[in-house]
Amino acid sequence: MLTFSVPGLPPKKDGANSMWRKHPEVDRLIALRLAAAGALGDRQPLDRGVKVTLVVHLVRNDRSMGDLDNMVTGVLDGLQRAHPNTPWDQEPKWHEPEHRHIQPDTWAAITDDVEVVEIVARKVVGDVEVGEERYEVEISQEHHS
Repeated sequence: MLTFSVPGLPPKKDGANSMWRKHPEVDRLIALRLAAAGALGDRQPLDRGVKVTLVVHLVRNDRSMGDLDNMVTGVLDGLQRAHPNTPWDQEPKWHEPEHRHIQPDTWAAITDDVEVVEIVARKVVGDVEVGEERYEVEISQEHHS
């Protein structure tokens, strides 16, 4: 099981443009992937029967914070490798030395979000102050005997 907390808002996927080179989503993706990589350590990505829990802590609940379903999609896509045709390499932040080990084509906490069999997502509003927004992610894998 992987459990980690990430400061700020989760990455959001809106479908219009690639989040892998869209500001501020790139910064959010980097924060997510760094936290997930730290939790994963030397283990292999989860590859079947993946369960994901996402809890987002917000100061307020309005359109500027984003829809929960877009956050779920952003987190799940951010935890896997980007599609090979994604033009992420045009974004300079991915090429900074401290981010090379989490580049979109080289690293993943889950092999493919098609393997996700359960998602629990929740917004908790008003339990944090401005600037203290965060989200927690728990990723586990079903065990088959």
